[in-house]
Amino acid sequence: MMETVIERRAALTAALRSGEYAQAKGYLREKDGSGYCCLGVACDLYHKETGKGYWDERVFRDAGGDSNNSFLPRDVSAWFGFSGASGSFVKEVVSERGLKLRTLDGLNDFVMNFNEVADFIDSNPEGLFND
Repeated sequence: MMETVIERRAALTAALRSGEYAQAKGYLREKDGSGYCCLGVACDLYHKETGKGYWDERVFRDAGGDSNNSFLPRDVSAWFGFSGASGSFVKEVVSERGLKLRTLDGLNDFVMNFNEVADFIDSNPEGLFND
């Protein structure tokens, strides 16, 4: 069991790099579970480690009744220590098309593959985490 927020974040970035999860865009998870957004991987790890929450097609429903198909439920966000439900951070990343992104889901959907998202999380960008 991952006891600390630091261990949970390390497990998340390891899972993103592992090749176990196919990358999906626009939703936490594909309906059939064949692909995940980086935030969907966080939900899946939360479920595997805590036994809480469950998948309902693209939606992850947490134990507190919070659910979403694009953002982290409150319990999952808090478990990883994210400051917001979409993995928001302060300094924007500009895509090749000129999109100004300030969220992990935006990076996942428009700019980065899972390895790059994991590197970004590991860089501890300002505002991404509560600590």
